[in-house]
Amino acid sequence: MKEKLLICLLFFITSAVFSQPTLKKGMYTVGGSVSYTSETIEIDLSEDLSDTQKLFIFSPRLGLFLKDHLFAGLLLNYSKSSNDEFSIRTYGIGPSMRFYFGKSKVYPFLGTAFLYNATREERTGYSVDFGSPVLEPKKELQVEKYDSWNLTLSGGIEFLFTPYFSMEGSLNYSFVQNDAESDSFYEMTTTEFKIGVNYYIH
Repeated sequence: MKEKLLICLLFFITSAVFSQPTLKKGMYTVGGSVSYTSETIEIDLSEDLSDTQKLFIFSPRLGLFLKDHLFAGLLLNYSKSSNDEFSIRTYGIGPSMRFYFGKSKVYPFLGTAFLYNATREERTGYSVDFGSPVLEPKKELQVEKYDSWNLTLSGGIEFLFTPYFSMEGSLNYSFVQNDAESDSFYEMTTTEFKIGVNYYIH
């Protein structure tokens, strides 16, 4: 009896792993990715001024296949960067598209996304009260809010372990520009490596 149960279990696992699901029209997917990013910011006010920051980014995604292998969906984005002097949080939302190649459980893909972002930046600054007998700088919190947008091009590989579950790795190149009316106008480019998971609803 135990041998029969073991054989049935092995057959189920083998069927799930080595089946060849197709990314078909009408399928829904819910997924997400995390990334560790190193980016260099060039500030518009001084071409010689640049800053390198480390970021943690979480990007959930949901959508459906409009045609076989053609995905369209909504991408959300949360990022946080901080050190002893500043804290920056950004929330983003926008459309994304992907096209997958292949017909087995390994799918290379190319994609693009366009995001609108809202950012809150908190920095530690100093002020001096010139009316005071002692000119001593005082620490104060400086807050700035601004909007930005970014265009992302990506390429990667997705591995379908079952018809319902997959993992992916991707390389993403983004161009980012904040609101031109902001006091801290900037443009920057980022290169990210992301690892993500996806769940498919048939």
